[in-house]
Amino acid sequence: MARELIAALQVMEVCRRNRVLFSSVRTANEWISPIGQEFVREIDCVVVPLPPLRARSDTVPSLVSIYLNRINPALDRQIAGITPDGMQMLQEYRWPHNYTQFKGCCKSLRLWQRGQSSAQTR
Repeated sequence: MARELIAALQVMEVCRRNRVLFSSVRTANEWISPIGQEFVREIDCVVVPLPPLRARSDTVPSLVSIYLNRINPALDRQIAGITPDGMQMLQEYRWPHNYTQFKGCCKSLRLWQRGQSSAQTR
């Protein structure tokens, strides 16, 4: 599948006109995944290694704020923040599916929202 995507990007010259971002999961022993190596080799990508979210729990409050500011305009009720207990739960969670799971959790906060000012997670 990676080969087909690389071929399509090359044929359409997407990488000449745009910045293409992709992410890949790697093991602890790898600098870059095998699929990532193909992208670097074929379309001259820049590699930006990021530690998993579970290794950067101190950034969770900032990420929550950024993501809520991004999704709030589309919500019928605004989420202004998260209770301290809720934030602690988010920071302590292991996030096995990393940012995808984190974003889904932030979207679901509106279901648990209490009042207008703060969301409580369960």
